[in-house]
Amino acid sequence: MLEAHNYFRCLHDSDAMTLSAKMKKQAKTAVDTSAATGGLKHSFKGENLALIQIPISDATGFGITKMWYDEIKDYNYDDFKKSTGVVGHFTQVVWADSSKLGCASTVDIKGNTQIACEYDPPGNYATVEDHVDNVNRPIS
Repeated sequence: MLEAHNYFRCLHDSDAMTLSAKMKKQAKTAVDTSAATGGLKHSFKGENLALIQIPISDATGFGITKMWYDEIKDYNYDDFKKSTGVVGHFTQVVWADSSKLGCASTVDIKGNTQIACEYDPPGNYATVEDHVDNVNRPIS
């Protein structure tokens, strides 16, 4: 997950993140809380969640992170409030100020695999100015 995040962050001139035991523990709390509902339920700001119907051993960190990153197609760099669809997973992956990452997974009450990633500092819930400063256009 870290390698995939850092690959996509590089494409947006965002510094690489490092792993954080604190964020991993927070991700475990979040994914366990969400899994108990059988759906996706957020626990923390700036959190990315995913639900897949295959075992985690059959998934890749790149595939899950790319699923979040692919929201780039709906992101409006000129005015993020005019973005279409869901873009918060994408923006959190590339959020420039986020420097630490922790992720965890578990199987929910319906048998699906859930994944949570936590970021420090969290992004993606902030003002227009924060988006301008933290969601860089892709490098050319």
